[in-house]
Amino acid sequence: MRVGHDNEIRDSAPCIYCANQMKDFNIKRIVYSNTNGNYTAQKCKDYATNHVSHGEKMRIKQEMCPMVPLVC
Repeated sequence: MRVGHDNEIRDSAPCIYCANQMKDFNIKRIVYSNTNGNYTAQKCKDYATNHVSHGEKMRIKQEMCPMVPLVC
């Protein structure tokens, strides 16, 4: 679950890399908050996304340009 500064429930669905890791670890079910403020529960094997998290984008950028300081 993810909560914003305004105490509203935010989307906490796993990104593509986290989803793949969960599948590799044979996690059966995932539960996450969605953009409607509700919870979604489903089998991990049925979860599909193409979302790349901001943190993952920054990690990839840092790998491509290791001499550039990481600024968020």
